[in-house]
Amino acid sequence: MFYLPNTISLGTEFMTENYAFSLFRNLYQSSPGQGSIQGDQFSEMEQKRGYWNGFIQMETKLSNKLNLESGLAFNTTNYSQQDVFLSDENPKEKYTFGSVWSPRLALSYTIGEAKNVYVSFSKGFSVPTVAETLTPDGKLNTNLQSEKGVNYEIGFKANFLDKKLYTELIFYSAQINNLLVARRVAEDQYVGVNAGESSHHGLEFFTEL
Repeated sequence: MFYLPNTISLGTEFMTENYAFSLFRNLYQSSPGQGSIQGDQFSEMEQKRGYWNGFIQMETKLSNKLNLESGLAFNTTNYSQQDVFLSDENPKEKYTFGSVWSPRLALSYTIGEAKNVYVSFSKGFSVPTVAETLTPDGKLNTNLQSEKGVNYEIGFKANFLDKKLYTELIFYSAQINNLLVARRVAEDQYVGVNAGESSHHGLEFFTEL
């Protein structure tokens, strides 16, 4: 019977974050040349974030020298926000990015004692910060999407001098879409937007003695 030894890992986690912040009027126009001047408060916001992450990963020994790692991660992110400054009860704003799936594949090959080369492919994401989720008047910016990226790597890891010296050499290429940037909509007012793509290529070297 055909059999390949493998190890399977899986897990899940739940996280919550609570933020509180206030907005004040900017009186810079009343005193030209002095920069921003704090005026009366007009908003006090509470934002809550909820994250649910799950993953499954499998390590498979294809041969004595060749190993395969495969995995899949799942995420959902939800926001809710409420203005508690006014005495009247205000409804909560709610928003979600939906489900995000992040796969990963990697192959490693042993070329000598404590020495191996590997290639990998992975996808990931990054949610906006609190500041990026807001419009200039403090409302939730529901036009945003999370940044998503694809990363390719080829690398070499090895121990030398009876495992006293450890080194890594990595070449990588990452492509990011839905890139988050700040757009100026008025004087001293900015809003986060998803704008285009970016590409990153590089070399990393690490050594430890």
